Amino acid sequence: SQLQKAYPGCIFECKTTGAAEVGDLWVDFVADTGDGFNSSYQVARMLAQPTISCRTNKNRERVLPRGSHVVIGGDLAYPDPSPESYEKRFFRTFEDAMPPPPSFRRDAIS
Repeated sequence: SQLQKAYPGCIFECKTTGAAEVGDLWVDFVADTGDGFNSSYQVARMLAQPTISCRTNKNRERVLPRGSHVVIGGDLAYPDPSPESYEKRFFRTFEDAMPPPPSFRRDAIS
């Protein structure tokens, strides 16, 4: 789209650290992050946690690590995908939940 060409997004350096060095690769996926700050913030807070607990089909607790990468799909700034809307509805919400990584470059997004 024209917006993606005009604003190619954040550029992050990808380095393998921690579990990935021993063969594990954990990837988080998130889509349709919510309509409004509260629901979007809850999604962002879940992604920001170092671990998440869940129950298996045998009702056992399993603790999963945060992914070393996140794949984002779906609507991120619906219904107005403007640079201002992405900043307000998506990036700021995630910044409130978790500080950006050291490689984050604001000039790459706006």
